[in-house]
Amino acid sequence: MKLFVVTQDQDLTGSYHSGGAALVFAEDLAAAKALAAAERGPSYEDGRLCGITDAALDAAMSYDVQDVVPHIRIFPNEGCC
Repeated sequence: MKLFVVTQDQDLTGSYHSGGAALVFAEDLAAAKALAAAERGPSYEDGRLCGITDAALDAAMSYDVQDVVPHIRIFPNEGCC
């Protein structure tokens, strides 16, 4: 299992502030991309994560982890007052 730390400048969610990040837990990079694609929606209003891109996952730092269920956690308000 891998942990991917995704940082991108914008569009992780509709309430995203610069400096935020997402954590993606998946078996490998391909699985992380599939998980992000499954959560990608056409708009922020549909309640889905909208913006984790394949390019952001390609650039993500990754770490080996154990005993974690595949999922995504977004921290959209990092750096917010």
